[in-house]
Amino acid sequence: MKNPNIQKPMFKTIYTPVTRHHNIIQIGFESKSLEIEDNDGFMNELIKLLNGHNTIEQISAKIKCPVDEVEEVIYELDYFGLIENNDSSTIDLNQDDLERYRSNINYFSNFSSMTMSKFTFQRNLKNATVAVLGLGGTSAIIAAFAGMGVGKIIGVDYDTVERSNLNRQFLFSENDLGRLKTEAVYDRLKAINPDIEVENHNLKIEDDQCLSDIIKEADLVINGIDQPAILATRWVNAACVRERKPFIQGGISNTKIMWQQFSPDGGCYDCYIINALQSDSTFKYQIQSVYGQSFDKRNTAFAPNVLLLSGYLGMEVAKLLGKYAPPISKSLTTEVDTITQKRTELGQWHKIENCPTCGTNNKDRMLMDLEELLMFADLGDDSCRH
Repeated sequence: MKNPNIQKPMFKTIYTPVTRHHNIIQIGFESKSLEIEDNDGFMNELIKLLNGHNTIEQISAKIKCPVDEVEEVIYELDYFGLIENNDSSTIDLNQDDLERYRSNINYFSNFSSMTMSKFTFQRNLKNATVAVLGLGGTSAIIAAFAGMGVGKIIGVDYDTVERSNLNRQFLFSENDLGRLKTEAVYDRLKAINPDIEVENHNLKIEDDQCLSDIIKEADLVINGIDQPAILATRWVNAACVRERKPFIQGGISNTKIMWQQFSPDGGCYDCYIINALQSDSTFKYQIQSVYGQSFDKRNTAFAPNVLLLSGYLGMEVAKLLGKYAPPISKSLTTEVDTITQKRTELGQWHKIENCPTCGTNNKDRMLMDLEELLMFADLGDDSCRH
């Protein structure tokens, strides 16, 4: 047997029903199909027995075929991504989990095989911790985290719920007006999924130092703090660099949404700024005009756009935490035009080896102020430049 550890081979239900016509079995995919000749009906009968309850030996006995031949066919079906191991007994999921996350687990069948269980991906989510900084604009994605079973959510915010939030922050209702967002979010998340752990901090972020203890146990950080402009992200970035945590952030402009992912082994947010300064001579003036500013009255967060951004971010987070597929936006700014739905990758940045925030020679990890950063980018040596 190619995979002796397989106990309960199962033909993936996402590829059923199987079509049979003129002694041909046709298995459909989204953009193609696989056709298998089956003159004697052997394959049709075998697929019926691959129900996730029979062992190899039981299938062999029922179909009156030697074990090694059954194993060989199963190996071939696995090669085409049609077979998975349905044994969840070795995975830390209880019956409530299997029922609650049934659709998740069905989705994970797209990535499972005889050696990689679909249940493992759900367990990865269950064992993960994500920190969400800012609970307003991120409320849709937080709800998704609770629904898909991320084991622990750490939230940070200091605002109260206002009526102007209700157009797109759907964790809140009229009954929450005036409540702390941390309290309202806690109640809603526990109502969605009482099995997850929720830890919220009512805290106004005013520097990078106060974040370190909060994000220390997180596997991933979501930055939803957009004010003061750029400076707030630099605070988050500095804390994540110090604690070696990846973080993802997104934003909405007039008719565009964008998102970025930063990782400990890639360029940090200050690397991104330095790259932009060195490749665009006008960026210096743009960053100076908005740095540290707040733009309370010009928010263009329209509900469909917020949900669209939340979906893109949620899928990236799911891949990172569930570990079923690689993320696509590492060290890359991705933008979607909300009118045309055109998706554009806006250039990948690279790690600056002597970056004042994440560089190998920066032992103190002290955050450089803007003017010093601008000077650094302007005077940086050739190894920093494109």
